[in-house]
Amino acid sequence: MKISSKRDMRPVNSRKSNWKRGKHYPDISPFTTIPMSHNLALVLGFVVICLYISPVLAQNNTPLYCGVILPLSGDLGTSGQEFLSGIELAAGEINTHRESEYHVQLEVRDDAGDAGTALSHFKEMQASGIPVVIGSFTTAVTLNMAKDSEQSESTVLIAPHANGMALYGISSRFYQVNTPVINLGRFVSEWVSYTAERVAILYIDNEYGRSLVDGMVSDLAKGTVQVTGTEPIPDDADIDKLVQETLDGGPDTVVVAVYDSRLEEILTSLADAGYRGQVVLTEAGGMRNLASNITDSLSQFSICTISASTSLVQGAHTNRFVTAYREKYGRDPSEGYAGYGYDSMMIVYHAVLQGPANGTISGYSIRDGLDTIQYYGVTGPKVFDEKNAVGPAMDRWVFKDGKFELMSTSVL
Repeated sequence: MKISSKRDMRPVNSRKSNWKRGKHYPDISPFTTIPMSHNLALVLGFVVICLYISPVLAQNNTPLYCGVILPLSGDLGTSGQEFLSGIELAAGEINTHRESEYHVQLEVRDDAGDAGTALSHFKEMQASGIPVVIGSFTTAVTLNMAKDSEQSESTVLIAPHANGMALYGISSRFYQVNTPVINLGRFVSEWVSYTAERVAILYIDNEYGRSLVDGMVSDLAKGTVQVTGTEPIPDDADIDKLVQETLDGGPDTVVVAVYDSRLEEILTSLADAGYRGQVVLTEAGGMRNLASNITDSLSQFSICTISASTSLVQGAHTNRFVTAYREKYGRDPSEGYAGYGYDSMMIVYHAVLQGPANGTISGYSIRDGLDTIQYYGVTGPKVFDEKNAVGPAMDRWVFKDGKFELMSTSVL
């Protein structure tokens, strides 16, 4: 594999953009960047539809090497597989798109949710000259890779979902496709300030959980809502005891910031303890399993999710993604992480398109492309700020009649 390590000497474009947040965005394809005039959008939309009807192999098979490091086994293996499915779907569309000059070649590694394993894989990919790597899922596993990315000029790291505040601005060669957790804290705090008087917070005891709680406590201190307790959940926690201690404070709302298999145990324990107030979850990735496995427990209280990310935004572009995903995998991607995998791969592709006309692909050229990209993905708009993170796009789901239903999506 021969990949250029010399920096393209063209001027780096300014980060300032004319992106208009809060406006209606045109429905576009994953092969179109924005903004654009309305008429041009219609023409391009028609062209893209035609391309989707009859895709052919790319005319120029210039290889685009992309590393992927995800938890494909272990406790988070299901989530990792969802990310990978989205990445592979996007890579397939790029490789069969008529006007694509590039052919994506994925190098996939399993970190099994272990930070040391992930870092080892990342260093190997750096040494082999892979210009861009997508990974990993959690902040704890991604953190060391993000730190290490600053030491190598040859490889850019893109996190499809990790969003703990320790990652924000940690490296000029690290990009976050999901908005930093401080924005989630603000969304949850705002909801709680309107719906609760006394709130308790149960959170996973890691960088993500601590970042979220610190932000929420700070925001709630400005209002009238009383925080009755903040309880970290260590790996060896006695869940029933922890839940009872939390309820002893008399909260009318319990925020649960947990994304692993202990979430089911926590919610079951809350129901068994007789809690009948409001529960707010900050992760939506496992909603389908929750609704299937512990329906009776969820029916005991009012429960909603205000998640760290939006699953999918509405639009024809998203509809095409859902249809293609169902056809390929036989599953619905709307309640999982596949959309973030898909957008991460498409962002890499669009960054490459911003590079030099001679087709040279390097960590430098991809970084320059990411700094100027304006892409509207299936999980919302992707424009990186001065610290290489995107703005917030979040969902609120409510459990009703035995299933979670999407109530609203907020894109700022």
